Amino acid sequence: MVSPIIIFLSSSVIRIIRNRGPEEHSPAVIAENIKYRECQQTGNTYRLGDTKVVVLNDLIKVFMRDILIFEELEFRSHKNKIIWRHRVPKGLHIFGFGEKGGPLDKRGWKKLILRNEDPGAKYWTPKCDPLYINIPFYIMARPGFSLGIFIDSPSYMQVDPCVSVSDVLSIVKYGEDLDYYIFIGENPAEIIEQFTDLVGRTYMPPLWSLGFHQSKWSYKSAREVLTIAKNFRRYGIPCDAIHLDIDYMDGYRVFTWNRKRFPDPRGLIDRLHRDGFKVVVIIDPYVKYDKKYPLYVEILKKRYYVKTKSGKPFFAYGWPGRSLMPDLTIPECREWWGRQYVNFHEKYRNDGFWNDMNEPSVETRIRVLLGYGLKKDDIIFHDGGRNSDARLVGNMYGFLEQKSTYEALRKIGKRFFILSRSGFAGIQRYSSNWTGDIWSTWGHLEGSISMILNLGLCGIVFVGADIGGFAPLVLKADPKLFARWIQLGVFYPFMRVHYMKYKPSQEPWSFGDTVRRISRKFIRFRYRLLPYIYSLFWESRKNGLPIMRPLFLEFPDDEQAYTINNQFMFGPSMLVAPITSREDRRRIYFPRGFWLDFAKRKVIRSSGEWIEYRCRLDRIPMFIRDGGIVVMQRPINYVGEENIAEYQIYMFSRDKEGTFIIYEDDGESYEFEKGYYSETKITVHKEKIDVEVIKDDYGESVKTLKFYYYTEDRPMEVIVNREAIDYRYTGKYVVFTIPKKSSNIEIHI
Repeated sequence: MVSPIIIFLSSSVIRIIRNRGPEEHSPAVIAENIKYRECQQTGNTYRLGDTKVVVLNDLIKVFMRDILIFEELEFRSHKNKIIWRHRVPKGLHIFGFGEKGGPLDKRGWKKLILRNEDPGAKYWTPKCDPLYINIPFYIMARPGFSLGIFIDSPSYMQVDPCVSVSDVLSIVKYGEDLDYYIFIGENPAEIIEQFTDLVGRTYMPPLWSLGFHQSKWSYKSAREVLTIAKNFRRYGIPCDAIHLDIDYMDGYRVFTWNRKRFPDPRGLIDRLHRDGFKVVVIIDPYVKYDKKYPLYVEILKKRYYVKTKSGKPFFAYGWPGRSLMPDLTIPECREWWGRQYVNFHEKYRNDGFWNDMNEPSVETRIRVLLGYGLKKDDIIFHDGGRNSDARLVGNMYGFLEQKSTYEALRKIGKRFFILSRSGFAGIQRYSSNWTGDIWSTWGHLEGSISMILNLGLCGIVFVGADIGGFAPLVLKADPKLFARWIQLGVFYPFMRVHYMKYKPSQEPWSFGDTVRRISRKFIRFRYRLLPYIYSLFWESRKNGLPIMRPLFLEFPDDEQAYTINNQFMFGPSMLVAPITSREDRRRIYFPRGFWLDFAKRKVIRSSGEWIEYRCRLDRIPMFIRDGGIVVMQRPINYVGEENIAEYQIYMFSRDKEGTFIIYEDDGESYEFEKGYYSETKITVHKEKIDVEVIKDDYGESVKTLKFYYYTEDRPMEVIVNREAIDYRYTGKYVVFTIPKKSSNIEIHI
């Protein structure tokens, strides 16, 4: 047995360390956020405030107000692994672990593997495990109580979330150390705030990246790309970004162009910019074995490559064939690798980078899908001179690539869109993610919801799934599946269509006129929601809350909310219940209270119950909660097409008070870090509305607010700062416009 080191960061955050020094931590943890508090120690008892830790037989018990809330059952080492077990009391749900399929609540579902991996053909089911993003963080919660655990290690792990024993969670982890944090709170939102305070919160993305993205593996020529761009504008379907997959490169050599297919890349990008499009290019961590390729010569000379156990260069078989892979555990290598992104952008002026294959995947040939080929367990990383294999640090590879990309590009002074397939805790500081090569099935459409919700609970906010499904060759999205997926995709924080070569086209106009019209309608709705979404990113930057939220984040006292897998809250105000089957209906759970059906403009009163709901193909079930405020704007074809002069504020308040803060900045620079931004707080409680301009240092902020206040009764008057103003009553909304300044509004019914 190993005696644990007990450290308090606060009365609700405790660090437990074995076989590691307190000064050690993974790159996931922000060192300056580790601030220790002196606690009272009496023998084997440690106390701070109402929290007490007791060490007995080298195992710990945690008490809150003398009530046992956490109990270790076992810690032991065996063959360079540790086995750790703790109690999970009856009634606690278990959420987290990163990108995982299946039900949102992982308690008793199945044993999990925390190993970043490209599943290949195994991804035919969204229940496949492991996938690309594995995070050793989980939340155990029920109404009135929540507890989080973060194991600060990128080592591979096996997790048994109460499958073998109904009240015991067990973990088998590579390495002999165990360094974990306990977070204590009354609800899951408190746990997320504490966890993301430790590992960091979302980077503020460029505003355009919250629009619609179109991608394919691959658009093979400049002519094809321009045709795609022309069709978006021709059909009036908003789009901000076109992604270029691997076929834009010269022989798949990263940071190069195929000059036959793309003879003038800078000219192409300049032309797309003039038409309102941004360009995102893919980068793989493969440096092709080619003695005439400058990047290969350089990585070989600097010895920045990963090695074999014998110390020789490890050659992967990526898209370029035999290739070296950068060892991103070497700080100098990260700086060198990041410099390649800067050089590429300065030459071609692209707007984003998409880092793929960074689990890392060491082979792309077909045999790897059958379980053969190279094994990344044979890789040795420098890892500060420790020469660690992938089992110890492999899960950190994608994180380190995003860190090097972000930190290098940040010096340019503009915000870039950065996307990663793999990741680890804290990757949200540097990039967005997506759920990888999902299939074109209804199961994957529905499965994407719980995946994104669990990623959000782990701090990864800017995430989406390939709308329509990426794979496989023989399976295409039919018109109905694509229409329903576009509707769900409106609410993905990252909204992109992406599909593989040789499949039928999956652009929004590829499924006939009906689906094209539906796609246009809902993508335009996405653009109407941009001020709401952008403000939610700002909120997440402050408190770590995701944008797509499980119902229990907003309704922590509702036991039923902890069991819902296929509907969610979009920010604090909107409940979204996507249609996830061929039937144009579904059952929807409404937490207790009043809900406004946004499409039908009808009020639903629920005592906490399921309701059968029919929904035609051109609609998605979405509802504004009592006290809900949703900020919109007029639809545009791309961000920057025109200056937004007015926000449309939709609100519904029957009994509850609601508040929302509108955030504004220039959407592209880091000037907001110097204070150049604006915040406007909107509060509604029944017939009273308050507008408070908290901060107005962004000079180009919107100056006019147009309110849409729902009421079934025609008002007698609308009073703003004690003066009656003109208004309209249409479609059960009271509609009126005021300047954006601090105001008190009363609606007299």
